[in-house]
Amino acid sequence: MTRAWPWLMLAACSSQGSIELIVTAPGLPVTNVELFIGVEDEHLEKIRPQHGTLAHAVWWRRDRSQSTDFVPLGPDGSVRYQLVNGGTLGDSLAAFVVVGYDASDTPIAVRSHMLWTDISDDMIERYEFVLGPAQPTPGSTDVPGVQVWGPQRRVISSTEIREADPHACVQVDSVEELGEYKDSGTVPTSGMIVTADDPDCDGLVDTAAPDYECATNEYMGRGQLRRSGLQCGIKTTFVEDGSGLPGCVVGGGACVDGTKADETACTPSTYCMLTGSCDGCPMTGCDPYIRPANAPYIKCYVFATGGGLASDFCALPTRLDLSALLPSYNLACDPDPERPAMVRKDRTTSWMTEMYPIENDSFVADKAFLEVKAGGGNCQYDFIPSGPRPAVNTALLGEFGATLSVPLGTKEDGRGLLFPINFQVVPPANNDCSLPQDAMECDIVGWASYEDVGLRACLAAPIVPGTQVRD
Repeated sequence: MTRAWPWLMLAACSSQGSIELIVTAPGLPVTNVELFIGVEDEHLEKIRPQHGTLAHAVWWRRDRSQSTDFVPLGPDGSVRYQLVNGGTLGDSLAAFVVVGYDASDTPIAVRSHMLWTDISDDMIERYEFVLGPAQPTPGSTDVPGVQVWGPQRRVISSTEIREADPHACVQVDSVEELGEYKDSGTVPTSGMIVTADDPDCDGLVDTAAPDYECATNEYMGRGQLRRSGLQCGIKTTFVEDGSGLPGCVVGGGACVDGTKADETACTPSTYCMLTGSCDGCPMTGCDPYIRPANAPYIKCYVFATGGGLASDFCALPTRLDLSALLPSYNLACDPDPERPAMVRKDRTTSWMTEMYPIENDSFVADKAFLEVKAGGGNCQYDFIPSGPRPAVNTALLGEFGATLSVPLGTKEDGRGLLFPINFQVVPPANNDCSLPQDAMECDIVGWASYEDVGLRACLAAPIVPGTQVRD
């Protein structure tokens, strides 16, 4: 359906339809104007442009095929654009914005139309677009705000330099048509026309090197904290019933646009550890992956048959049941295939823990692994070892430490626990792997007489946006 524009000036017959847009800026010190054309379907998402906060926006992908996007005002104080049916735009416009700039290239005027508009197939439709004053950044005043931004010049390597494109994208607020999106649940605060494959317009489009686009909708932003990036303990204080309680949160480094993960950062997350894990930690954080003295820990047995280099782990599940522990903290940990519990030897190895890399050259390809899977009920987890049990390092044969990661609650909350866990390697009875299940149950050592009010306060603390952990 064709929508009529209230500022329609003239329609004349023609063999090919088009829209002729006449732009003027009477009384304003505008020297140049720029046309931003949005095409395809609109998107309702939050975007943080170069300046300003994360905004609820409706945005379109920009068509940059026009050869006269940025032009000076003519001698008569106007600029004419002609948009032809059947050209690169097809037969319709999703939205467009015209921005007026002063002599210093500052946006000072704007006019926008963010309603779908068809281009006639046999008529020339002429429209007059009178620019009104605008403030250079979107705000909350009655004067519309406009912001034009784009990627900065960046040196990727000694042979690759990406040039700046400061006029790539536009944001406009105080757009009357945005009220039409009220049925979406949230009326957008601004309208944007952005680069097709780069909605935050920071020039980063790939999650891999050299771009490392970590926050696709935030200009040069930070990605979400992820479990694989949790790497430090942070000693903190929680307020409960007016009292300050010492506690321990887990921190990590989120991916940063353009630089991959910040491996030195210790940003607080929604994951908690036993309070004792942070004993002796400075406020800047420390390594929490060591079982704290005098604090409870999980002890599990894994079994290996035989002796020497020929020995193998029994691929039998050793079960940990946290269901008796977690209800005391009013938490739930339903196994979620997308958010499984994970275990790792320390913060430098993968979550699928490589227990013992073989040190003998002739066995360098053989490794033992420890896998964690959801058990038979809520908050039950099975640890399954496999592979050869190396005998080259006798200090590792008796036991080894690891860390268990348990997501809690909803995916949106991103809460979880990290527990120290101790695995003891023992030979099975009769030197075979025929063992009853009750012989392979983990113990929570020292919990009966241990009350960790700091852990309870950590798990009940309000969630601060940006601290949620994603897998």
